[in-house]
Amino acid sequence: MMDQGAEAILLGGTDLNAAFDRLTPDVPILDCAHIPTQAIAQHI
Repeated sequence: MMDQGAEAILLGGTDLNAAFDRLTPDVPILDCAHIPTQAIAQHI
């Protein structure tokens, strides 16, 4: 994917973070379940 221009990997399921937890890829991994949770926590 990266050789085709991908800039990040989106984890679109709630359990995918556990599956990819120990990876250290050369691109950012964005956990779609974590992003809104983090934003909510900042506003509490």
